[in-house]
Amino acid sequence: MKINGILGPIDIADLGPTLIHEHIATLDQAMCLAYPDWYDYEDTLNRFEIEINKVKAHGVKTFVDATPITLGRNVSLLIDAAKRVNINMLCCTGLYWYEGPWYNALEPEVLAGYLLRDLTKGIQGTDAKAAFAKCSTDALFGASDINRNMIIGTAMAAKEANVPVYTHTSEEPALKQGLYQLDILTANGIEPYRICIGHAFTSNNREYLIELAKSGAYIGCDQVGYENLLPIKDLAATVIYMCEQGYSKHIMLSNDKNITSDFMFGLNKARRSSESWVTGNYSRVHEELIPLLRDGGISQEQIDDMLIKNPRRFFEQQPIR
Repeated sequence: MKINGILGPIDIADLGPTLIHEHIATLDQAMCLAYPDWYDYEDTLNRFEIEINKVKAHGVKTFVDATPITLGRNVSLLIDAAKRVNINMLCCTGLYWYEGPWYNALEPEVLAGYLLRDLTKGIQGTDAKAAFAKCSTDALFGASDINRNMIIGTAMAAKEANVPVYTHTSEEPALKQGLYQLDILTANGIEPYRICIGHAFTSNNREYLIELAKSGAYIGCDQVGYENLLPIKDLAATVIYMCEQGYSKHIMLSNDKNITSDFMFGLNKARRSSESWVTGNYSRVHEELIPLLRDGGISQEQIDDMLIKNPRRFFEQQPIR
């Protein structure tokens, strides 16, 4: 069975150890177009190659760039990056949770038509096609009518193209946005096993995680190393607990890191510097989280579930058994 890679079709059986939710760059594309020096394109590629070589040493074979269109997806950067590294690379289509003025007229069917192009024809006039669809919900706009339409449009495109859906949710535990997303996606024809609820573990709400897993969906432990959101020792403890409860076949691991980003720069209202735009480190899953999991009694088979078998089953769109 094949899946769309950035440089062409990839055999799903060859995905191997996978980082399911990462980014090369999250940048305001309007500013990038207006100001060619907004960021350093070549430096981003160079540093990406360095970081990929580090995770390749840990056995990683597939890198999934989960940058949606309105978080700054740049297909030229993705293609050039993929050409530099001997690793499988996948990307997505979909919208981030932002809501601008034009979103008020957003119709799900219209959105689905646009997203479908990325999945079946190619992105921005290239041969690169998206491997999956992504939708997002966050605290600022929450479960608005616009957000619901965005999720419905994503579901429509994913169903037509027969691809899975990955989501972004807020780290605020009380919101439980993954359940809201599941309700909309499943009501629009996307089975739970074709869905991964992103950032679910960052809530550190074990009852919520079990509820998501019992639905038959995948759950993303995909913000490893965000100590301000959840210290890695606490994150490891919750992963261990979920594995002990029998849910290792639902969990997928990743870092959610960038090489270059103006997103965090803007949130922190920090003074712009080259250092403030550099956030990359794709190795924390392997160098910090997995040793903690092993120390906690998690078996290699369970680790293989989370890093190898679950990403493969997710893209194969097979029910979790």
